[in-house]
Amino acid sequence: MGIFDFFSKKKSYVKMQNEEKISHLKNLIAVAISDGKVDEEEFATLVCICEREGLAIETINDIIKDPNSVEYVKPTDYETKIQYLRDMVSIMMVDGNIDKKELALCKLTALNLGFKHEIIDAMIVDIIKYLEKES
Repeated sequence: MGIFDFFSKKKSYVKMQNEEKISHLKNLIAVAISDGKVDEEEFATLVCICEREGLAIETINDIIKDPNSVEYVKPTDYETKIQYLRDMVSIMMVDGNIDKKELALCKLTALNLGFKHEIIDAMIVDIIKYLEKES
């Protein structure tokens, strides 16, 4: 990185990182409301994820009010992609009922994250088993 990079008008790394996290939160909210409602457990999970990611809790309501204000930003590293898929499965499972719409959206997001279609079902099943052991 050269000295002039500090003065360029490109987005900063921190800003890009926040946009990625907010994009992830938007995807999680989409899964949570895909069955028609965001219940207390789903909202509590969203709050925990906001706290983990260093996002203001108000961001949840901001996204719900105006989801089109958030663009999709794909994470670049594999560990983050796995974490984001795990978060999606957590939201899908938290109310004790895996809705078909939630599962379909979770699979679509996994494709968008770059996971191969052939392994997505197995990944989701493995994540479900892992999360069930954790609780």
